[in-house]
Amino acid sequence: MKSTLLFLSFFLSLSLFGQAPAIEWEKTFGGGDNEWAHKMIMCSDGGLIIGGASQSPSIVGGGCDSKSLLLKIDSLGNLLWQETTGSCSGSWVTDIIELNSTTIAVSGTTYDGMNSYVAMIDQTSGLTIGWQTFGNGCCDNAYPTRLIKESDSVFYVVGLTNEYSGEFTTNQGLYDGWVSKLKLTYIPSAPGMPGTYDLQKEWIKMFGGLENDRFVSGNFHNNTLNIIGITNQQSFGTALETPWFLKIDTSGNLVYEDTTANFTHIENVSHFNNDGSSHILHSDNNYHRITQLNDFGQIAAVDTIWNIDGGGNCYAEWSASMYGGESERSQLILSDGYYFLIRDGIGITKLNSNFDVLYDYTIGGSSDDFAGSIVHNSNSIYVCGTTESNDGDISVNNGMKDIWVVKLSDGTSNLTELTTSKTLIQILDMMGRETPFKPNTPLIYVYDDGSIEKVFRVEY
Repeated sequence: MKSTLLFLSFFLSLSLFGQAPAIEWEKTFGGGDNEWAHKMIMCSDGGLIIGGASQSPSIVGGGCDSKSLLLKIDSLGNLLWQETTGSCSGSWVTDIIELNSTTIAVSGTTYDGMNSYVAMIDQTSGLTIGWQTFGNGCCDNAYPTRLIKESDSVFYVVGLTNEYSGEFTTNQGLYDGWVSKLKLTYIPSAPGMPGTYDLQKEWIKMFGGLENDRFVSGNFHNNTLNIIGITNQQSFGTALETPWFLKIDTSGNLVYEDTTANFTHIENVSHFNNDGSSHILHSDNNYHRITQLNDFGQIAAVDTIWNIDGGGNCYAEWSASMYGGESERSQLILSDGYYFLIRDGIGITKLNSNFDVLYDYTIGGSSDDFAGSIVHNSNSIYVCGTTESNDGDISVNNGMKDIWVVKLSDGTSNLTELTTSKTLIQILDMMGRETPFKPNTPLIYVYDDGSIEKVFRVEY
């Protein structure tokens, strides 16, 4: 029996869908040395918080390799506060979430993973109000990769570790996935005096097989923690790295586990559906692929975006988070029914619900620019990254590398997409030569209205 799966036809002519976004403002932040942006979120007050790292003595002081850097700006790009946290031995931010209107949670680590932490930050001042560390600070490492919110005071941190001591005594192999539940408690003081906060670990659990296993991301749905990870060969009898899906209850007990999804090189895991399903952005040779998993980690749909970054040289987000710096990375979000993809360059791609590309736009200067995060709100797009440029779209560079934040208008927000009937007139291979249809081969479909589609149809 032969089954057929059409991944995705896309790349319709740009004229069918509209214009690229326009820059409304752009700002750079940094000192005389290097700054990097890794993560950005929009807070409930409309401000943006950017997390990364700094090496500039004017920011971190003398004697530091680097420290974690946090800054908050308003919707016009004006700096509200800037603070550093973490150790001086190469510390940087891996993730940020807003717990409530006054507090954010931040995870960070050092490049060797020996001084990982979770900090609670006051949104108004940027001051640290709670702190917990992970890892023994000596020989092994515990990298936090993602924070996951349960409530205004309870959240989880997931990651990977090779430790066999202290909190991580149940390591099953080389690297294991780990998850910790944390709770922030407000402690009132005497009348007229400010209270204090207490951040406590409720539990830590490890999961894995005999080889390298790691947790990448997750969400909280139906009182259950859903975690996406990657399991290495032989850990669960698989031949290659494969996605690893777990359901864990609020006490840390394993409820469900699945390793049947078959793809590698996970770049980003975005959980944005109320039914608990998730979208995985991953790469394979010259392809970006978006795979939707259902609430049990099984593949619900696969869509292929052919060669969208021009080279397919992508790294899993856990690697970028693990090693920091300017490693190439991508991020996928879903907002207002559209997908937004950011990758190094800095390239911004918008796709509709059918994964048709509405625009593919590059911003930056003539030197290297590296993607960090993308946020979409109403008709605006906010992008943060790291830039070495001092020209093009970048108005000023304060040092060697700067944090760059850009606000763009969303060029297709009020655009009505054209829906015209069309007839296929020609099939081409990727060298532009006419060819008959071939399964399991990337092809270009040419239509009589001047549009093209790139199609990859799998038959098995």
